Amino acid sequence: MKKLFVLLFITTFCFSQEKDLTVSQIDSICLIRENYRYIDSNYEIENEKKQNIGKGYYELKTYIFPKETNITDHEPSPEEVINEIEKNILIKGTYNLKNNYNNLEKSEVNLEYYYHNSELFFVKIILTKIIPSETPTVEKFEFNFDKKTKLKSIKNILNCDLKGLIKNCNSQILDFYK
Repeated sequence: MKKLFVLLFITTFCFSQEKDLTVSQIDSICLIRENYRYIDSNYEIENEKKQNIGKGYYELKTYIFPKETNITDHEPSPEEVINEIEKNILIKGTYNLKNNYNNLEKSEVNLEYYYHNSELFFVKIILTKIIPSETPTVEKFEFNFDKKTKLKSIKNILNCDLKGLIKNCNSQILDFYK
């Protein structure tokens, strides 16, 4: 426990949101700190004719980074916890979708969003398509974002609109974080 506390203190002390955190620094922080908020849910998949063609599952997680480190030797009160959370900023969000179709095909979409001062700057996407009796097909994408970035339409194994997917999931993460 002491080692974890020291590692958490060093990590928090060394990384500052005054300068931009890198993707690897954010991943390191997220390995040590638990996620801030988590939600998951199941849903039914329907075709254009409103017929059930499968079931799906999604989960969304957000990770925060403290602006200040308050190290105390007492159990914080609920008010202290709320105040501490309000001082934190979003550094990462993950969005995972898993679809199981009635024809036994499966698809997975894993998105990792990276933020600086709650502004999106990098996205990792892993798409997986699984067809029975075949080797799973995997595609990976990485996108850097700034104010000038315009994402183009990109063909992929799931024939999904990546631009729309990135935008929709990002807005869900930001809404969920607030």
